[in-house]
Amino acid sequence: MISELIRRSLLIGIGAMSLTKEKAEKLFEEMVKRGEMSGEEAKQLVEELVAKGQREREWLVRTVKEEVERWRKELALATKADVERLEAELRELKAMLQEQRTTQGGGQA
Repeated sequence: MISELIRRSLLIGIGAMSLTKEKAEKLFEEMVKRGEMSGEEAKQLVEELVAKGQREREWLVRTVKEEVERWRKELALATKADVERLEAELRELKAMLQEQRTTQGGGQA
């Protein structure tokens, strides 16, 4: 019923807007009511749009993470693990210093 060109155009256009599943279902339901596509075509398009939206979100998250990591490295920013390691070393050094003061100074800190 619906031509492949129109179907692909709809997928590209609507996918680019990242419609929610509910909005897409409502849009296609109206098209079914107007006789512009069958119920099965509408169902298939909704499924394809949901899958396409999921892939686009995954790509976006991956891309943002990669870009943030690139900038972190470029700016030589510490990671959470780096900070935690340094905090542990600092605690260890404080304990050693406290022990040394206790041993040498008769218990004064």
